[in-house]
Amino acid sequence: MRVGYFDHVLNRYAMQACKVSNFPINSLAVTHLDQLQNSPYWKHCELYDVDDEFAIDAEGLMWAEGLQRTDLLEDAKPFYTETSSMEHNVVRHIESYAEVPVIIKSFGPTATQKTSLL
Repeated sequence: MRVGYFDHVLNRYAMQACKVSNFPINSLAVTHLDQLQNSPYWKHCELYDVDDEFAIDAEGLMWAEGLQRTDLLEDAKPFYTETSSMEHNVVRHIESYAEVPVIIKSFGPTATQKTSLL
């Protein structure tokens, strides 16, 4: 289980890697939405700060080759942004950055706490 702030860079990179491997992602399921009520802000990573003068996003990671990618990320620090933690805002933000719809929303561990948007 992943615990931490949403990482747009990692999400986009994974989606692009799947597409390159001929397994395109056409929708997402977003979990832990019940955690939004614990804070007025939703914190998420949009860029990695590689050094004080250079930042990298998912597209930059895709263009980097093997060891170069590893070297870039070795000392990278996530750059966090805070936005409203309202569920609608969070889901729309994820959809906008990922460029695919969220079709399942989860508000807890049981099946009754899942919502299908299909």
